[in-house]
Amino acid sequence: MVEQQAQLALETKDIVKRFGSVPALDGVNLKVDAGEVVGLVGENGAGKSTLMKILSGVYPHGTYSGQLFRNGKPVEFRGTRDAEHLGIAIIHQELNLFADLTVVENLFIGRYLKTPLGLVDWAGMTRKAEELLQRLGVTFSSQDYIRDLSVGDGQMVEIARALLIDATILILDEPTSALSEREVERLYTVVSGLKERGTACIYISHKLDEIYRLCNRAVIIRDGKTVGEGKLSDLKRADLIALMVGRPLHNLFPPKLEAVATTPSLECEALTTRSRGKPQFAVKNVSFKAFPGEILGIGGMMGAGRTELLYAIMGHPD
Repeated sequence: MVEQQAQLALETKDIVKRFGSVPALDGVNLKVDAGEVVGLVGENGAGKSTLMKILSGVYPHGTYSGQLFRNGKPVEFRGTRDAEHLGIAIIHQELNLFADLTVVENLFIGRYLKTPLGLVDWAGMTRKAEELLQRLGVTFSSQDYIRDLSVGDGQMVEIARALLIDATILILDEPTSALSEREVERLYTVVSGLKERGTACIYISHKLDEIYRLCNRAVIIRDGKTVGEGKLSDLKRADLIALMVGRPLHNLFPPKLEAVATTPSLECEALTTRSRGKPQFAVKNVSFKAFPGEILGIGGMMGAGRTELLYAIMGHPD
């Protein structure tokens, strides 16, 4: 039986992007096939986000050198609309949504459907929005306001908007950085479903567990250059990390030092505060000590009060 050849959905060749005299990208090459999830990995500042802005049209043709190919044909993007027209959508780490608009308004903003009389077709847009939300398996409504949704739900709205423009290439930039465990699992399910439908995905993450769980291949960039790629089934984690940092790591984590000080640098006792304008407690009876030379971890689910705790310590008004 002859194995069917994969269809190349997107390719970059020798992409170079400079900011003044500083090269952000220096000859980056990337390929992704239809129905494939490619993990793009590298340290902070390696050039991942810069490359994604080129692929999504944020940095238009002429601001960089090299070539982009869509389905094997050379393309030039003058802006984000050109990329969207060819089915490329990006889900940024910071959600690009309007908090005081509903889900359906966010989905169709800039592309409202019209009735034969030229009026806004709210019924048609609502029907289409509900179909997309049902496809993603979410529980919120198209009439809910973005401000009332969690970060994970907002991310689903972004993905629904990508599906609305019939995106066949989806770029996810650090998608789980602010999600709860349940929301992360839901995202995995959605990405796997898109892959089965033939959508090509570029998945950017520093979390290697996610890369190995979701992706078929990894492309590694360092200092703006493509330094390696390969099937994750053949690529050992230690080798991937060595490519990312440019040297083998014998100790991934240095040994923890025992704190020797007996007097804490910071101490909180029964700290309690309310969020501005809300009756409920944001933080209630939190106590801890942080000693010199110690790294103190503060954990909890989204909405548990971690941010509010640090705001209160710093004297932030929120």
